[in-house]
Amino acid sequence: MNEKENIRPGPLIKKVETVNDKQDVIFAENHTNIDINPEQEKPPETIKNNDHHLKVSGDENLTRREVKENGDANTETKDYRIIRPLSVALEEAKNRPPLEYLWFGIPNSTSVTLVVAAPKIGKTTYAENLAYHLASKTSNEYLGFQILNNRRVALLSLEEAEVNRTNRQLKQIENLGLDIDHIINNIHVLSASFHQFLSTDKQRQELIDLLRPIQPDVIIIDSLSRLYMGIIESSEHSQQLMAFVRSIANTFQVPVIILHHLVKTKNKDSIELSSMAGSRIIAQECEGVISITKDDAGIRKLQGLAWRYYAENEEDVRYFKIDSNCLIEQVINSTLSQPQSKIPSKEILDRILKKSCTMSTAELLSKLVDSGEMGRSTMFDAIRLNDKIESIGNGIWRHKECSTHSELINLIDGLDEEE
Repeated sequence: MNEKENIRPGPLIKKVETVNDKQDVIFAENHTNIDINPEQEKPPETIKNNDHHLKVSGDENLTRREVKENGDANTETKDYRIIRPLSVALEEAKNRPPLEYLWFGIPNSTSVTLVVAAPKIGKTTYAENLAYHLASKTSNEYLGFQILNNRRVALLSLEEAEVNRTNRQLKQIENLGLDIDHIINNIHVLSASFHQFLSTDKQRQELIDLLRPIQPDVIIIDSLSRLYMGIIESSEHSQQLMAFVRSIANTFQVPVIILHHLVKTKNKDSIELSSMAGSRIIAQECEGVISITKDDAGIRKLQGLAWRYYAENEEDVRYFKIDSNCLIEQVINSTLSQPQSKIPSKEILDRILKKSCTMSTAELLSKLVDSGEMGRSTMFDAIRLNDKIESIGNGIWRHKECSTHSELINLIDGLDEEE
């Protein structure tokens, strides 16, 4: 029998071998081998009988599925190869646990999340503190968000010299106050002998090979700019870069968190997806994007910029500062009024709205954000922290000190109507 009569090598199939009248299909990378019955010339039909129960054989990525009837000890093996009926996928989903999050909106599964901020904002310090809480057996929260602890973390810094990095980390660990012995054995770092840039396929493969014995639960990389040499604004280049990042997540089936820089922006306290360095493809290939900004008082603001699965919530904003030991200290939102009041942007907003009495959100954005006076996030913070400004619905904001003037106008209009 010619082995090519039933199934042929192709983009997903590396080769086909026939042993004892059975064909063994060897798939390309990331696909699992399955046995093909030579008499089976077409994919199996969708299972429609409700009495059949689907049972996954071994790893969830296997394409072989066993169908077993109630009360019958015999099992029938059907091969769904790469494409399978939706009914099969849905049946698996019924018994799959709901998606859980590692921390904030980061899925505890194969995923890629970006953390974006301007230079010298504190991305690296934030990431180190996150790694300590993930590796700890006793920590259950970080910046007020629940965290999955006791994780084996690969904390991969490609930007800093090892001596500077470890000096800072030593100070952090000595003042952390958690289960230090467990943490330092649960985190793995790169030595100074490793590459500072991964510009070739060989260097990238070296990184993956180094991680295999560790089998990390989480991978944190500082930063994306060290994983390429070239023009990141190029869509083709960005696709290749993100394909490599995705391959890391797929290889170890873990969350990958990558720090990323901003392009120059006139609003240092505002981040949009368009202000990230590189092609739009970078953000599109991620499950989440987290932003960190800093105000003039030194308070950092962390929030979700975009999520694929996590439900967006305006309350999911965290403020923090970095102490002298390079540890993250959360600042409760209600205590922000004093440092925020020193920012001129609040006074600008107050003056403009008081003069106009009422303005829509669109008008405020045009007047303050589009003109470069302040960032979008700063504007909304200023509104929230100003007890003289209130919402009257439909995206309209009113300055309370204008109420007397408004009531006088309404009174005059009423008198005119009576006459």
